[in-house]
Amino acid sequence: MSERILVLDAEGEIESKHGLEDLAAALDGAKACDGLAWIDLTDPDRETLERLREPLQLHPLAVQDALSGRQQPKVQRYEHHLFVVVWDLVPDGGVLAVSQVFLFLAGHWLLTVQHTNGHESTDYEAILHDRRHEVGNGPAAAAYTIMADITTRYSRATADIESELEQIESDVFDADIREDVHEIYRVRQNIGHVDRAVSGLSAALEGGRDHLSDLAVDRERLEPYLEHLIDGLTGTAAMADDHSRSIDAVISSHESNVATRQNKDMRTISALAALFAIPTLIAGIYGMNFQNLPLVESDFGWAVVAVVIIVADVTCYLVFKRRRWI
Repeated sequence: MSERILVLDAEGEIESKHGLEDLAAALDGAKACDGLAWIDLTDPDRETLERLREPLQLHPLAVQDALSGRQQPKVQRYEHHLFVVVWDLVPDGGVLAVSQVFLFLAGHWLLTVQHTNGHESTDYEAILHDRRHEVGNGPAAAAYTIMADITTRYSRATADIESELEQIESDVFDADIREDVHEIYRVRQNIGHVDRAVSGLSAALEGGRDHLSDLAVDRERLEPYLEHLIDGLTGTAAMADDHSRSIDAVISSHESNVATRQNKDMRTISALAALFAIPTLIAGIYGMNFQNLPLVESDFGWAVVAVVIIVADVTCYLVFKRRRWI
């Protein structure tokens, strides 16, 4: 768990740094310089959030959502603040793990709560500093900057999935390559995470953009960036939807390939069983010592029987080979 408070002035420069015990001084300092008090928490416990609830007038439901860490992306307006939930996607050994970022914002402060789920947290300080001249200062601009950074990872994940899908499709439709089923379902899982993260945030921002704009220090300056962010999410969501349909087609083709291979294996097994059955049947009949069996009294009867067995097996083998059973 980590916690810190940074006071940013009107130009987005760091004015001072504080601990949670200096929250009141940080809020006063942000108001005095017409800046922003950014409270940054990573994996906080209930006690930490409860300490902030009264001075920041956090709504109990929003605090409970931030503690539970199992929320869909949303933008929700409460009496004293705005509450935003965003899914972040963290690469973890080829799988996209989901972590959550909760944003509380009001007049001169922004509270960010990261639930890392055991992964490395994101340091937004450099990001906020680098983009301070683009969208200005204030809680809405800072919240936009954080969401824009997260959506950049959505775009990278979508591009990576596109490349992986092309390789999987090539393998599935190549008769000489046996596709990796674990790879297929790994990509399918990643597509599902991207799809839910992107579509959820896109819908949330579409419905809550006015709430964010209302908190902007410079509304006219921020609104084009919000519009661009939503458009980008819409495009990424469309790509994720295309990927979802593509992976479904790949899985269907894979299942068809598996069924074809299983049928071929069954034919091969049946053909081999037939080849072994011919000598077994003939030997079994002659081994019963019936009277008047052909060639029983002949000195070279065994050789004739052996030739019959070989001819029968070779004939069956050639028939099975021609039909591609073997």
